[in-house]
Amino acid sequence: MSKVNFMLRWNEASLFRKNHPRHIYKLGRLLRAWNGVLEEYEGAWRKVKILPYIYNEQAEIGLLATAARDTQSLPFIEFSTQKIINGKRYVGRADLEIYWTEKLDWCLGIEAKPASISCSSRRRNKDLFFIIQEPLEEARKCVKTIKKHYVDCMALVIGLLNHASDDFNRKQFCKDLFDAAWRLKADFCVIHFCDDEIWKNSWDKDCPGIALIGKLYGKRASKRGKAPLSFFPLSFDRRGGQGVR
Repeated sequence: MSKVNFMLRWNEASLFRKNHPRHIYKLGRLLRAWNGVLEEYEGAWRKVKILPYIYNEQAEIGLLATAARDTQSLPFIEFSTQKIINGKRYVGRADLEIYWTEKLDWCLGIEAKPASISCSSRRRNKDLFFIIQEPLEEARKCVKTIKKHYVDCMALVIGLLNHASDDFNRKQFCKDLFDAAWRLKADFCVIHFCDDEIWKNSWDKDCPGIALIGKLYGKRASKRGKAPLSFFPLSFDRRGGQGVR
């Protein structure tokens, strides 16, 4: 790569960092594997000038799930489950569940929302806060509907970087995005940049990469030595029909 293509920062002031060191290690491995998966797709699709991160939320969740298989974990995506809003139950769709099979000690439920993040320098630092704020809040609301199934949940913003010029200042952009994420009390922010030669010669010449901004909710699954609350995302009732959690 011509420049640093991967930047991961944890929120130093977050209680998550102080109380979940083992899970930070697991998440760090997942996010680095995610970066590697994107690099593989970018290299494979180079000749057809297509970038893997420009697609919709479901496609990007699929890439994260692919990365999970490289970290001794089992992903399950886009599944029907029972949700709760204001005490009322209904059947809805959950985005992603990752079950770490190593020592069988952690399961994470993830609700994600997309965002379009401009790399334009004009008023960027102010705009980034509001660009991230709405989808992060929407993801948090979705997390509340599934949290009874999990010990730990994550609200995730999947941000497509766009409107980048040829003289795009990568270092300043990263600083601005990290600052916006910490103001929103996110637990981590990770940015993947595509190789300059690949994205500048693709059909999407203004999209240099993608970012993930995450905030975790809940307690450690292994805190009391108990198994994760969530294991099977689907169940079957006695009548033989497919049910939900």
